[in-house]
Amino acid sequence: MSVYDKSGNVLQTVYGKNGQALAAVYSKDGEQIFPDGPISLKVMEYNIGGWYDGSGQNVPADKDQQYYELQYGTIADNDPDILMMNEYWDTFSKAGRTALSFLSTLFPYIYSAGGTTQYFGRCFCSKYPLSGYVSHVYAGQSQRYYDTIIANIAGQNVTLCVTHLGLTVADRQTQAAELLSFLQSLQTPFIMAGDLNTASSATTEGEDYINVIKPLIDAGYQVANCGEFGRHITYKDTVGTKGQGSLDNIVFSPQFTITSVSVDDRKLSDQLEETADHMPLIATAEFEP
Repeated sequence: MSVYDKSGNVLQTVYGKNGQALAAVYSKDGEQIFPDGPISLKVMEYNIGGWYDGSGQNVPADKDQQYYELQYGTIADNDPDILMMNEYWDTFSKAGRTALSFLSTLFPYIYSAGGTTQYFGRCFCSKYPLSGYVSHVYAGQSQRYYDTIIANIAGQNVTLCVTHLGLTVADRQTQAAELLSFLQSLQTPFIMAGDLNTASSATTEGEDYINVIKPLIDAGYQVANCGEFGRHITYKDTVGTKGQGSLDNIVFSPQFTITSVSVDDRKLSDQLEETADHMPLIATAEFEP
């Protein structure tokens, strides 16, 4: 069932009274009337590096406006339905700006955890209702996580999972196996996203491709990075010698069909003095509840 304007034209976007685009509209009987058919979901994964350069610091006061325009613009322009972040800080800058002050203008549902730590804050932002947050920590780890929350998408519960894998190939192999076992245990459709630190994934012979990415593909899941949609560079050290890599990914359960994948690389042309660090990965997928 479609939604129409007063001239009888089918609406492609519907807004609430607060001006935010609505992900779904229901009749008084609870029947979904918008959108009609499969739902197109845009999902963004972003290691925001403390909103700065990934150095364990957040934005200096004198760079507050520059980085606000960069980070707010990156998220607002892409307009994701779901955003999952790593290295999230509750405080945006030393000028006192908070992350919630602008995220709340873009998303009605937000849940963050660990946002006062240097590298292990994480955050879920959604245009769909969120509930049931659970923190999971990898075996033998005190900070590496695979946290979950439930998004209700047109009446269907979908598990959102955000993770941040370790810095060594051995750690990532062990953690990826634990993560895969967890994903296979879920009773709902899922979207998993995170900084997988898959530095050794440039080819299908790379250890991270073999240990982390291929098992997800073999399990029947769709990967946005280093799969059928190609390899996407999501990290660049633009001032040092750490190179670049396809470190970030978004993984969908079989109920979703990926239709497009991209990276917002505006950091590379934004005249930053600091390293670009991570850039957001965006995947659009169709989902029929």
